[in-house]
Amino acid sequence: MGFIDKIIHKLDDQYNGIEYKNDKITEIKKNIEALLNTNVDDCISIMDSGFNNDNNSSIESSELCNLIIKKIENLIHEYEKRIVIISANYDNVNMPWKLSIDLGCHLSDDAFNEFHIIIDFSNNRYCEVI
Repeated sequence: MGFIDKIIHKLDDQYNGIEYKNDKITEIKKNIEALLNTNVDDCISIMDSGFNNDNNSSIESSELCNLIIKKIENLIHEYEKRIVIISANYDNVNMPWKLSIDLGCHLSDDAFNEFHIIIDFSNNRYCEVI
């Protein structure tokens, strides 16, 4: 979205005299959110996007959380090459209503620029990336 945002910034009169600044981390978070919220059947070019609606009721909570983290790590490794995940933790205290995953990351080209991505699953389908 950086290219489109830059064009909109240049064409919109409200931004006259304000320098365009690309926020790479916000852009990465938006891409991850779109990737995770893509329905498996909606995107034929990315075959392993989103999450299946498989019934995992027999899986123990911690095992399910670890499977979700692994899936997220694989998707990010495959489709968001600008970051490297250095740690992953989850908070399942409020399951089944909410699951929070905390990813410690750094930019691929800057190992000193560490940041966290919080992924909140709070309903049946959509997640929010903070």
